[in-house]
Amino acid sequence: MEDRDYLHGYSHDEQMRLIEQARVLEPYIYEGIDFSKNKKILEVGCGVGAQTEILLNKFPHLKIHGVDVSQAQIALAKERLNAFIEDGRLELTCADATDLSSVEGEGFDAIYICWFLEHVYEPIKVLEAVKKRVGVGCPIYITEVNNSSLFIDPYSPHILEYWNQFNDYQWTIQGHPFVGLQLANMLKSSGYTDIVTKPRYFLFDARNPEERTHFLKYFFGIFKSANDNLVRKGRIHHELIQLVEKDFDAAAANPNSVFYYSYIHTTALT
Repeated sequence: MEDRDYLHGYSHDEQMRLIEQARVLEPYIYEGIDFSKNKKILEVGCGVGAQTEILLNKFPHLKIHGVDVSQAQIALAKERLNAFIEDGRLELTCADATDLSSVEGEGFDAIYICWFLEHVYEPIKVLEAVKKRVGVGCPIYITEVNNSSLFIDPYSPHILEYWNQFNDYQWTIQGHPFVGLQLANMLKSSGYTDIVTKPRYFLFDARNPEERTHFLKYFFGIFKSANDNLVRKGRIHHELIQLVEKDFDAAAANPNSVFYYSYIHTTALT
């Protein structure tokens, strides 16, 4: 439900961060995602429509039905993407992804999931639910996190302390901060076939200083989005937040700093 203990919250600032996140990552995460032969896809966990907008622009023929449990996220998506709705290319439904019986329409021939399964209680039930809504042999594209991989050099025990609390809290509220590594197992147990898992990564160093600075700023925004919840739960304190910000700034200013993070892109057939 929308009022569940959600790591990032549903504030306006967080909604804007999701839109910015999609734009920052667009040049990297869409390699191998091809809906050129599909007509109507089901996007589960569409949120504010940040990825939806990119897909609609990348594939001008495509129709999308986006689903998200949050009324606030769906409301903003409808506001932002109203032109696509009026053009008949986009439908949006507020629904729990483990039960898509309220999602009207048919003819779905592909599924898209991005940065979503990490936040749900039962990812396998989501995969089972979406599989029921498409035909046999339809592609599913999933991009998910592997939060165990983050490392920033110069070494910062403050960043690692914060990140450990971030991930442990998400795990405690039944999220899955390492779900990318389990995608193949989950898809197999849900009856999908032709499963292909491709680990990908961001590695920015002195060869690409502008991208490195950009990603350090972007990732610090992810940290900040959890500040209030982590402080409220007594997991971190304001002094640690200040130390983390200082270390991110130091990494951005260091000509020899390194940013590394890996994620998992997976495809399969229903």
